[in-house]
Amino acid sequence: MPTPADLARTCPTGPISGASLDAAAAGQQTLADAARFAVLCRVAPMLRHDMAGALQPLGMVAMVLQRRVQAPEPDLPAIAKNAASIGSLTKEAAAGCIDAISWLAPREDPAVSLNRGVESVLKVLMVELSGVGLEAVNEVAPGTAGAPQGFFRTALAATLLAICDQPTVGGRLHISVSQDQASLVLRLALAQTTTETVITRTRRMEWQDVQAIATSLGTTLERNGGVVTLGLPVPCGA
Repeated sequence: MPTPADLARTCPTGPISGASLDAAAAGQQTLADAARFAVLCRVAPMLRHDMAGALQPLGMVAMVLQRRVQAPEPDLPAIAKNAASIGSLTKEAAAGCIDAISWLAPREDPAVSLNRGVESVLKVLMVELSGVGLEAVNEVAPGTAGAPQGFFRTALAATLLAICDQPTVGGRLHISVSQDQASLVLRLALAQTTTETVITRTRRMEWQDVQAIATSLGTTLERNGGVVTLGLPVPCGA
């Protein structure tokens, strides 16, 4: 989040009053909050799909168990095996549902590796990306540094959605880590091979949305043609 001093330095018309600084900061925060909400609205259908997929095996095993229990001569070893399967599947389903819900209502913001953070967002946005003809390639090496999970689920997700919402898109999107002066940045480079028309949306993700989120996290956003660089939050642990 920019400080009043930062806003004063970037104001093209010179120093402005404290009330104006407060209003500008509040406006920036409102834009960031709106952008985060827009991200959640876009990922919600995918999260619902993931939760349904996590719960589906439970229903299938429960149906098999019910048939075996109602058999004239129940196969007790098979029933015990099904019951054990339901126990393990329940744990997996609970973990999957909690992870999906944490997008909407995070209880904490753990640090995750860059590779894992990128991969988790790409998995959720797979339909969005493929819908506009984009193939995302995660070139971040496993174990490369780390960043708060919320950074990936807000700043990176918004960046990917903004790329999807461009007038023309399609091709291969390479995501890697590079060194920018003294800090690491995520680099998203689009090798455009087609000119797919973007699906009409009621609320497109604009670059000013991504910038607002990045600013609120204390990171940077730069665009140069088909390359977008997203600074990592400071500090960035290994």
